[in-house]
Amino acid sequence: MDTEGTAPRWASQPAAQREGIAAGQLVVFLLGTLFLIGAGVWGASAWFRWEVDVAQHQAAEAARYPELRRAESHAQDRLRRYGIVNEAEGVFQIPVARAMEVLAQEEPPPEAVLTAEVRY
Repeated sequence: MDTEGTAPRWASQPAAQREGIAAGQLVVFLLGTLFLIGAGVWGASAWFRWEVDVAQHQAAEAARYPELRRAESHAQDRLRRYGIVNEAEGVFQIPVARAMEVLAQEEPPPEAVLTAEVRY
């Protein structure tokens, strides 16, 4: 066997065989996969932040100074009801809306002088 002038059989074959997958297709597939993963992470993050905001808002509403709410409710009730302030002097309480209607229907006394003060 004389092997001096001839190259081995493996030397005549290409080192890598093409398998039919173009590099462009592989890059597009990888970029698409990365994009989908990124979109999923971003969407999950946005959803989580929204859920945290809702939970914080609900907790803040639940802890919103119950004494203040009671005081506001009491004040609103007092503005909307009729009552006796001083019966001996003839001072009675009426709702604010009704008081405005009564005052709008009354004529001002003749000695009343309307003034406006403008400050700069």
